[in-house]
Amino acid sequence: FLSDVVRQSDMVLLSLCTVSTLYGMVLIASATHFRNTFKYVAIQGFGLLLGVLLYFLLSSIDVSEVGKKWKWLLAFNFGFILLLRTPFGLTRNGNRAWLGVNDIGKRLGVGLLENFPITVQPAEIVKITFIILLARQLALLQEKKDLTRFSNVIQPTAHAGAMFVFYYILSKDAGSGLVYLFVFLCMAFAAGFALRWIFLGVGGAVGAFLAAWNLGLLRGDWYDRIKVILDHSYQPEKKGFQQTRGMLALGSGKLTGQGLFQGTQTQSSAKWSLPERQTDFIFCVCGEELGFIGCLLIIVLLRRHGGHAHLPDHCQHRHVLVSYAGHRADAAVFQLRRLVDRDAVRRDGGCVGHQEAVKAGVAHQLTFQKRGFSQRESPLLRLSERWRSRLS
Repeated sequence: FLSDVVRQSDMVLLSLCTVSTLYGMVLIASATHFRNTFKYVAIQGFGLLLGVLLYFLLSSIDVSEVGKKWKWLLAFNFGFILLLRTPFGLTRNGNRAWLGVNDIGKRLGVGLLENFPITVQPAEIVKITFIILLARQLALLQEKKDLTRFSNVIQPTAHAGAMFVFYYILSKDAGSGLVYLFVFLCMAFAAGFALRWIFLGVGGAVGAFLAAWNLGLLRGDWYDRIKVILDHSYQPEKKGFQQTRGMLALGSGKLTGQGLFQGTQTQSSAKWSLPERQTDFIFCVCGEELGFIGCLLIIVLLRRHGGHAHLPDHCQHRHVLVSYAGHRADAAVFQLRRLVDRDAVRRDGGCVGHQEAVKAGVAHQLTFQKRGFSQRESPLLRLSERWRSRLS
């Protein structure tokens, strides 16, 4: 059994994920050195162990069969997000987007629970099952119906839209909710949606956003967040503060950096010096302490990771290809938000490449997203034409 699991696993992909995560753990150790704690490194190590175990677990089962249990997947997706409205839901920075026991421990006066270091973001977990479910829906529609007709296009569109609306209403986290829409857009393109519907949908969304912007219908802080991206001098001590600190740390490392555990901003005891340096600003930590060379190493590792996970030309299963498109789209989203499969084998005459597609996605979710690296590189644009030709 174990030999079969290892044989079906992509050890190169797993090795790349592991090396990248270990690199991230070194940077986290430096970023949290001023706190005199190894808690964050331990959390990342736990995430790495969990990712490896799930990677091998997915190698031992036919994940394509999971897609057939669509009712259970749909119930899990909505039910798991609904937990945000239970006592386990945690509100941070105005968004109720995490699950944990911290607030329960605070109310009960139990220090162990109040300071428990692990929390879960349902949006990240549900993305995996959402992609599997949406891939099956798109594949069935493609096989049985015509995806150029409005009556068929509206079904998966309503599915993705419902996920976004449901998640935003419960969490108020528009950023994570929009990821579902972007993943849907890329999967719809890979599945063969008529381009007129894609352009119409994107154009309508842009038009609605511009109308809401001009009519003052958006949430107040959204205006400032968007303006900060377009103008780095806008509110440098308010909404632009984090962006300013990140640019300062990233640029001060120059070519070779100030040295590991030597960064001026990274090692400052003032938490405001470089906010959230162990997560969102980990790339800035690398830039300050290891310089351009250290940042380039991250890009190379992620480029090798993204470039290695691929599907073979002989695999024609629509569920496989569409699901893979979803996972690669998810990787592209995190590349934009934060900064910067082995060949499928044939078994019993059927393509089981869907396992590799989902394993690649789980590797992304668990070994990069947990703590440390959130920047990921995706060859989505390069593969899009290949997907379209296979699905035609």
